Amino acid sequence: MFQKILVTITLLFSFQSHAWLSVMDTADLIDGDDYNITTELQFVSEDDTGANFNAKFETSFMNEFSLNVEIGFGHFDFFGGAAFKWAPVPDIAGHQPAMSIAGGIYYTVADERNILTLRAEPIISKKFDSHYGVFTPYASLPLNFLSFDSETDFATQLVVGTHFQERTIENFTFFAEIGFDLSDAFNYFSFGLLFKFDKQYGFIWE
Repeated sequence: MFQKILVTITLLFSFQSHAWLSVMDTADLIDGDDYNITTELQFVSEDDTGANFNAKFETSFMNEFSLNVEIGFGHFDFFGGAAFKWAPVPDIAGHQPAMSIAGGIYYTVADERNILTLRAEPIISKKFDSHYGVFTPYASLPLNFLSFDSETDFATQLVVGTHFQERTIENFTFFAEIGFDLSDAFNYFSFGLLFKFDKQYGFIWE
């Protein structure tokens, strides 16, 4: 009996780094005439360290919504999913930050485990203009409900990051992000590149 309890506890704690968790987004809503492709390199900082590569496609959906589709591999054998983001509160200069919430479903394969994740992702962000370009720092507290091996678990992180758009290159921007483990998750650092495409003319290098 004791051995079964010990095995169960070991499996639960070893699971903490087996779910795909990342934000790499601000609370701003994508322009209806564009779609974005974001590439991300994530470094997991835990006992079981590694790196993941992720690609995200985002397009507008109605007035206050966008659709995100993600796929990736690396430290995890495979992960993918889709989410809708609702952004009812816009960024108003000098008054208020932007606020949004995203919800989606994700599938991860790691160490021969099939993991299904339901995710809710509130985000708050604010743009700041500078001599070098526009910085948009953001923060999020993702809530993840995971199902694996007929078990369920809950994982969450505190995520902070920034989006930086250099003045001379309008359609090419940078992300940097740090995730702090709060419950059954992992610590990580990510950086990425966002490419903005016009739906009519494609990617324009400016």
